[in-house]
Amino acid sequence: MFSRLLPVAVATLVSLAGCSGNSSSSSGDSTPTPDVVNGYGGAGNIASAQVFAVPLNAQGQLSQETDEAGNPLLSGYKASTAPTAYYQVSVDAKHRGRPYILLLRSDDDTQQRCEVVSGCGDVPYLGQVSYNGEALELRAGVGSIDNGMRININWLTHLASAVAYTHYIDEESAGLDNPTEPTAGLYSPYRMEFGNLWVSRLLDVPDVIATQAIAPSQLFQPTDMNSAGLTQAIAQGALVAAAQQLAAEQQQSVPAWLNAVIDQVLNAGGQLPQKDDQADVFSRFDLYQAAHQVLAANLEHLRSMQTQIPAEADVALALLAQKRDAQQLGAMTQVAVSSEDVGLWLDKLANAKLFIRDLNDRLVNFSGDNANTCGRAGAGADCLPSFVDPQYADRVRAYYARIDEVYDGLSPTFASAREQLLDLSQDFIACLNEQCPTLSAGASYNADTQQLRLQGNGHDLTLSFAPALLDVAGEDEGLYYAFDIFVDGQLQAAGTTLQFESVMEVDASGEEVEQLNRLRLVFSDEEPARALPAYPNLDGALCAQIPCSDALGYTFNWPRVRLGYGDQSLRLAFEASLIGVKDPLQPELRYHYNITTASLALRVQGPVVGVITEQGEEVELRDQMELTFEGKASAAPDYYSDSVWPELDDFFVARSSAEVPDLQPDLFRLQVGDDSAEVDGQQVALQYMTVTTQGIGANRFELFQLDGEKVLRKCLLSSDNEVVACPDRVVVEDDVSFQSILDDGQLSSFVMPSRGVYRIDYRQDEHGALVSGFDQTLDGTLVASMIQGIDSLSVQLAHEFVDGTGADAERAPFGIARLSLSRKQADVWEAALSVGYDYDYLVDVLPTGERAQSLYLSYLTRLSAATRDDEDIIVATELGALVVFRGGVTLLGSDSGENIGMQIASRVEYQRDKDADDASGACGLINRKETVAKDCDALAYINFRGALVGIIREEQDGVYVARFADGEFMVLGG
Repeated sequence: MFSRLLPVAVATLVSLAGCSGNSSSSSGDSTPTPDVVNGYGGAGNIASAQVFAVPLNAQGQLSQETDEAGNPLLSGYKASTAPTAYYQVSVDAKHRGRPYILLLRSDDDTQQRCEVVSGCGDVPYLGQVSYNGEALELRAGVGSIDNGMRININWLTHLASAVAYTHYIDEESAGLDNPTEPTAGLYSPYRMEFGNLWVSRLLDVPDVIATQAIAPSQLFQPTDMNSAGLTQAIAQGALVAAAQQLAAEQQQSVPAWLNAVIDQVLNAGGQLPQKDDQADVFSRFDLYQAAHQVLAANLEHLRSMQTQIPAEADVALALLAQKRDAQQLGAMTQVAVSSEDVGLWLDKLANAKLFIRDLNDRLVNFSGDNANTCGRAGAGADCLPSFVDPQYADRVRAYYARIDEVYDGLSPTFASAREQLLDLSQDFIACLNEQCPTLSAGASYNADTQQLRLQGNGHDLTLSFAPALLDVAGEDEGLYYAFDIFVDGQLQAAGTTLQFESVMEVDASGEEVEQLNRLRLVFSDEEPARALPAYPNLDGALCAQIPCSDALGYTFNWPRVRLGYGDQSLRLAFEASLIGVKDPLQPELRYHYNITTASLALRVQGPVVGVITEQGEEVELRDQMELTFEGKASAAPDYYSDSVWPELDDFFVARSSAEVPDLQPDLFRLQVGDDSAEVDGQQVALQYMTVTTQGIGANRFELFQLDGEKVLRKCLLSSDNEVVACPDRVVVEDDVSFQSILDDGQLSSFVMPSRGVYRIDYRQDEHGALVSGFDQTLDGTLVASMIQGIDSLSVQLAHEFVDGTGADAERAPFGIARLSLSRKQADVWEAALSVGYDYDYLVDVLPTGERAQSLYLSYLTRLSAATRDDEDIIVATELGALVVFRGGVTLLGSDSGENIGMQIASRVEYQRDKDADDASGACGLINRKETVAKDCDALAYINFRGALVGIIREEQDGVYVARFADGEFMVLGG
């Protein structure tokens, strides 16, 4: 048996006295500064352990030296893991490119935090597992060390090291096929990368060495990882932490459990059962199951403590469950690693250039628009590659052209339905108020049931109503501020039938309730509550007989509407909230409405073309598309649009100067006087300043002495200017006065809803000092207009196609696109786009799979105030990221294909100064047409397979050049 070959070697090394005297760089200017590698121990939970960085000798074993007494010592440097489990250890710069082993070794001070909520044997959750009675040693090996390399050390890397150190005697082939007997061997660059690749594939993780394993108990810690990287780090942390639970279940220590796992894996030729019902057999299912349980229990515990957890944790949990459920009972893994795989992995720089050149060509010809695209009929031997298969791209274009045709054909339907529902709702409200107008043909009102019904000509629609309780003051004895108008049945609009259907939902008490399509009207609580909704059409003649009032807001909630067009069927769910805004300086104007939030889910399905059986159930196959949309506006309650109902051009524009002048006469009234009040049980004398804003109301500020300190507080006033409460106060310097506050520009600007921010036009030389008795009306100057922006926007578009018909029907590759956007100001925004083709599943934002072709692009811009050379300036920062995932890539020589990932991270920073004479022109993305950039610093970093291989700069206007570590360069783009 092989079970003790690697551990015996470890035990021998444990007896060594430690590292050589080179635990730190030797002194002297002639000595080159050593390189540094870093990483984390365990699942980020092994503290105070020794870490050794050891090169290999010519025999493929760990290099050794001897001390002055002749005792053997490991060559190289050593360090220790911090309380966070992080380590950083030196490596001789002259050893770059050489194979290295990193060893993590316990001593009497080493502690490992228990990540299992139910405990690790006798050690409780978050307790410390000590190794003073049993040695723990974990290894991680790399075939080519480099400065700054991330090398994590845990049981996954230790298993990879065992595979790397093991050779197999095999009469049939030289690989890991049909092994007859594993024997102790040696380390080599090839074998070390072979082992890392092998275990990465065996356990279905991207990279056992470079991927950080985030401890399940520490998910609340801040991180600078992107979303996709964080998801994988959390999942890998759960896999590493699972060793503690699996060892406890076997009533073993982690070292003993790991020895047994190494035994099993190596004697099975490096394979694992996918799933096995024997208790003493370790399977991939067992690992995923334990990892899922450890992560789920930690999430439940952390959330019970009200801990903020990143959303990626739930994505990682779902990913582990997906992998667990995919394992088949009685089946073995079929891992294979070829020599080409390993050779290509070792030569990252050469392969990075090859991959990026090919990727650049594919992105330029993304969907194969060029007639000479490989795969198109008539393409020559010099054909151009594309990111998406050209025939598939053509099919997508044709499909969405059909969807556009459907939308264009249904536009009159939606317009007609909107007008009919609006008219019917207004008539219905009038009827409820006992003033029914002349109803349209087919419409009738039943006063007993309080329902309006529309029948005939394809209509069979019923409108009903119910008050909605908001739990606000004034709602009493059947008086309300909100009312729901329910819509049920079918409506004929422009020759198309819309079917408004109810859905069953479970309420907070667990009961199923029917949810109808509805429109909610909410009236202002500044008016008396009412028993019936007011008539919303203020221009109608009915207002002389019934209450008429603009609604403060509307809510549309349509859980299910069905309609059809040609051979396409549509189902949509729609929800939106609208808030009314008035101009306080022009109360005669009506409310104008802005969308605060909106969501839409739309499914378009073609005819059924075939039926298949999946997981024992028959599934109808058809071409179909799903669109989901969610959006939230910023400043919606304060922006006054130029139209009554929302329009797309209401964003990022200000009201005209004709409606909102730069100077508003007599906007403010300032009053300063003396008063007294009881504060904290003490009667104090105070000076107050009341700022009354026309159309809004008054703000009162008070200055007084309390317990030897000067205090400024803000008070809330009632409608008759009586003090109601004073919730906010702050201690100020003794020499602070209302005069100094306004002179310093504080308390001088106030928000005017629907207009913007106005500054009080106060000048002491003109208006006099702000002393008690001051009482004057002052003008206001507009300093910032009210503009509506996008707080958040997310859109997902996915489609499924079918190849063949009838018995030959089968699913075609999936396609998906996801967009998120936040843009509260015109040039301050964050956007992210992910696109995937032929994918199997989503790892957060990135579609992945064995054949997936996907990319994720994000960009953020922001402005911040800074001081440079004693001058206040505005600094613009732009951060970008591009992540590309390509599955099944054979470009790098692997006949079976492999999964390749690349990341480019960019940072742009410059001074934004429109008036600067020495501004250098464009920098970044947001101001390409303006000469506003000064001191431009813009750079992008290329990471390929976890290594930094080059940078990208804009070396001429619009010309981007990638320069690699070996000096070669590439001009990007077409």
